[in-house]
Amino acid sequence: MALLAALGGSTNAVLHLAALARELGTPFDLRGVDRVAARVPRLVNLRPAGAHPTDRFHLAGGVPAVVELLAGLGLFDLEARTVLGSWGEALDGWRRLDDPDRRNAILAADGESLDNYVSPSPDAPFGPPGGIRVLFGSLAPRGAVVKAAEVERMRFQGPARVFGSESAALDAVADGMVNPGDVVVLPHQGPRGAGMPEFFYLSAAIREHPALSGEVALVTDGRFSGATAGPCVGQVCPEAAAGGPLVLVREGDTILVDLEERRLELLVDSSELERRRVAWTPPSPAEGSGLLALYRKSALQADEGGGFDARG
Repeated sequence: MALLAALGGSTNAVLHLAALARELGTPFDLRGVDRVAARVPRLVNLRPAGAHPTDRFHLAGGVPAVVELLAGLGLFDLEARTVLGSWGEALDGWRRLDDPDRRNAILAADGESLDNYVSPSPDAPFGPPGGIRVLFGSLAPRGAVVKAAEVERMRFQGPARVFGSESAALDAVADGMVNPGDVVVLPHQGPRGAGMPEFFYLSAAIREHPALSGEVALVTDGRFSGATAGPCVGQVCPEAAAGGPLVLVREGDTILVDLEERRLELLVDSSELERRRVAWTPPSPAEGSGLLALYRKSALQADEGGGFDARG
């Protein structure tokens, strides 16, 4: 998780880490994710959070260089084992094979330097800590994840625009039916609801829209890619298909997204929410008898990695 934060990586990685930890029986929770990310500044200058493409990252030292920086911060255990021995032994092997003069010469030929890619010191980062943040609140009792590295507006409050699919939301953006200040909500996109699709196209459409870029928030129990910009909150837990609070959101409800205070709130009177809860009908069981039906029936929540429990 520390390496992910240092790289300015994608919120998708949180899903993978949660799933792997569960298979290994290793404790893992979203509050821990937030605690780690809050301590780690962005130490590389790579797109989309930074300036450079990743194809030359290895010339600046790559992952080993970042691991060394994290170890210096006390955030990486060099005694931990890998298939090549300990991390410390792996780094020793990398140093023996490394030729920094050659790497510097290749980059210098293009007018670049190693320091443009990887920070020479944790005291000179390319971005502040907290590049990935976990929000909690009435809309996400078990948490929701957002990539904050490219978000300028850290507090967002506005009316909900609820859509049943990405295509419906894309049409609304194209037809001018989404306005600055709106919070686009896509429920039923989590592991059980829809297999947890990624909403790259919707986030990109808003980012490229001259009037909406940075002025519209997205909230979903689906997920986002690492290329998102603006307040795109995904992996809301529990998901709508499991009865999570997203099922209670109605058009025009006020939603608060506060990245500084790590809050995701549905600002609706509790009695009204209870009335909606009583009226809610759980979705029908998955159709079919194949693997997808099995997954939908037994899928785990995003904070557990979104895999499935074969024990049912």
